[in-house]
Order: sequence, then structure tokens, then C-alpha cells
Amino acid sequence: MALAILKRPSKIMNDTGLNGLAILVIEDEVLLRKQIVGFLETSGAGAIGAGTLEEGRKLIQDSQFDFVLIDVNLPDGRGTDLLKQKVLSATSSAVVMTAQGGVAGAVEAMQLGALDYLVKPFDLAELPLVINRARRNKQFERLEEHRRVEKSFPGDEFYFGRSLAPMEAQLKKILAADLRMEQDLPPVLIVGETGTGKTTIARWLHQQGPIASQPLVEVNCSALPETLAESELFGHERGAFTDARTARMGLFEAANGERFSWMNCQAFP
Repeated sequence: MALAILKRPSKIMNDTGLNGLAILVIEDEVLLRKQIVGFLETSGAGAIGAGTLEEGRKLIQDSQFDFVLIDVNLPDGRGTDLLKQKVLSATSSAVVMTAQGGVAGAVEAMQLGALDYLVKPFDLAELPLVINRARRNKQFERLEEHRRVEKSFPGDEFYFGRSLAPMEAQLKKILAADLRMEQDLPPVLIVGETGTGKTTIARWLHQQGPIASQPLVEVNCSALPETLAESELFGHERGAFTDARTARMGLFEAANGERFSWMNCQAFP
């Protein structure tokens, strides 16, 4: 069977906003807390506020949040206690808020696992920038973990030769379209029997394309046991099954904005 390459016309739309995120705001200043929650809600996020450390702790225990914005100094303790005591789940990312002169507390929070910090007073327009930066850092950590396990490596050098000239012409058409678009690239489906070079072609397309500087996430579907496939691709929460001792981000979420190479998909359970 010959190797076939199919280009779909639709685009991959990258969500760069806060739409759909669940965010907890732990801030004792009532007006500021309401302003932050209101801004997040108008930005498409689901947001809720807490005025004390204990109130925030209860909300974290009862609900799952993508991000928790934590004031360092609260009436009943320090926000960094939530990080010290590992109250947040592995899928919740912390961003701390501190007043001017309290950078030492922010540094402590970063050392304890917070992904970023904001110095008060701050412009509310900074929130999406900081949250999305923290989101990318979280995705990067998950991808690095995946690469260490899979020992992924860049695409191989590929020589087409005369016999593969028709395929080379088709690939160059795809590259030309991608180079014109530069971003929001449509997916490329590569179909063929085992040994026809699907993985090599996927790596070659990535290396030659406009996002070559970004990582290529490879998933060998045939190597994923049926019992672990859903967890690896979509992630899971703590306690979702017997061995789920901690929450885990799925590769789909981690690779948001990246390009996927699916290898041996015909053997996928």
C-alpha cells in the first residue's frame, strides 16, 4: 500500500483567552476581589472569590480549579500556606498576588510551586497575560515529562529520489500553504501501512514548516495499553481509578498549540 497524505480544509483554532477556565480568587480586599472576579467572568472564565485562607481551603477541597489567584497576606494566615501544605491538586496552578514591597513573599511562593505572581496594584488587563503564561509553563512541564519518557527525537533526514517525486510535490504544496498561513495550521493526516514512513514524513513536515521551532509531540498509539490510553491522552483527576494517586494533565491539553504526530494509529486499541 502506498503512502497517502490528506490535507483537511478546516483550521485548528487555538484558544488564547480564559474561556472555560475555572478560577478561584483568594483576596481579602472586598472591592479588589469583586473587580477581579467580574473581569474574569467577562473574559469567559468561571470565577469565584474567597476572603480568607480557610474559605479558600474549603472551596479547593470541594471543587476543581484550573487556577487559584492567592493573596500572600490574608486575615487568618499567609496564602503561601496553601502551597506549603500542598492543598492544591496537581492540575491546579497557583498565581500569587502581593503588595509592593512584598516581593519576598512572591519569591517564596514561586519556590513552593506557584507559576507566577502579580504585584498590587496591577492593571486587570495583566490577568490574561499572566494566567496564559502560567498555563504555557504548565503545558511545557507536561510535554517535557512526556519527552523524557518517550525519548522523542527530531525528524530524520529524508531523501525522496525520483520514485518519490509525486509525493515530494504533494508535500511541498502542503508546506507552501502552511508557510503562507504561518499559524492556525490545518491538520495533516498521513495514512499508510507499517513501514511506509509515516513517522518520518510527519517529522519532515514539521521540520520544514513555519512552526519548526516549536516542539513536535509524538504519541505511539500502538504502545498505549487500552487501560491507560484515555488517561495518557485526556488526563485524569486524583482518585479517578485505583492507581490515580495524583492528578495528571493529558497530552491533548499539554499540546494545545503544538502539532501532533500520531504513529501506528491503525493499531490503536
